[in-house]
Amino acid sequence: WRRDPNALKEKPWSVLHRAMESACATIHRAAIEKPELAGMSTTLTAVLIDADQAVMGHVGDSRLYLLRDGTLEQISSDHTLAAELYRGGVIAREAVDRHPHSHVLTRNVGTQPSVMVDTLLLEVRPGDLLLLCTDGLNPGIHPPERTVDLLDSCTDLAGALGKLVERAKAAGSRDNITAVVWRRDGDGSSLTRPVIDALRSVPLFTHLSLADLALVAAEMSPRSYDAGHTVVHQGERNGALYV
Repeated sequence: WRRDPNALKEKPWSVLHRAMESACATIHRAAIEKPELAGMSTTLTAVLIDADQAVMGHVGDSRLYLLRDGTLEQISSDHTLAAELYRGGVIAREAVDRHPHSHVLTRNVGTQPSVMVDTLLLEVRPGDLLLLCTDGLNPGIHPPERTVDLLDSCTDLAGALGKLVERAKAAGSRDNITAVVWRRDGDGSSLTRPVIDALRSVPLFTHLSLADLALVAAEMSPRSYDAGHTVVHQGERNGALYV
């Protein structure tokens, strides 16, 4: 076995994107070659951990949640017709889950030989918890406050997931339920101010979700300036935003 030197230069999101595209092509090919598998497809949400960063790859209506500082936020965006109607301003957020097209996928892995994969680079802090799950678990996550109480500072994560599954079943879930949870150790007390927190302090970004803030952060380039250095002159034409 010999490591490809070019692979060392490949970005984590490129690796994940390529893997998911390969899975899509494999499923599509199998569905064509075997008549009994015709129409086979799936959803896929994956996370690649690289040091203090997590890279998400996402297709469909499985979900990635982040539990941070007592708040649970959905990081992935559902690829369903109802979710698309909400993002287009046609229906309210509260109407998405009960909409008749809430389970109609607009994107999946396998129906076509390739698929558009959502990728997102996210800072991972000590104490952060990532929850990946299929849509069968969704009823067990609501209200989010109960899920936070169950998972936050929990030492038995496997047991907590079992309780979430039972809660989803009791709420009437009839879909398959798969869930994976991961937590980064530590308390984060020695960290410098995270980029996401810095962005939240900017009025322009106040109402953005964590996922949208991560997209903004991914487009930023850190720069260092000496004390007293003038970064921008008043009245100067400039195409950049400085935070």
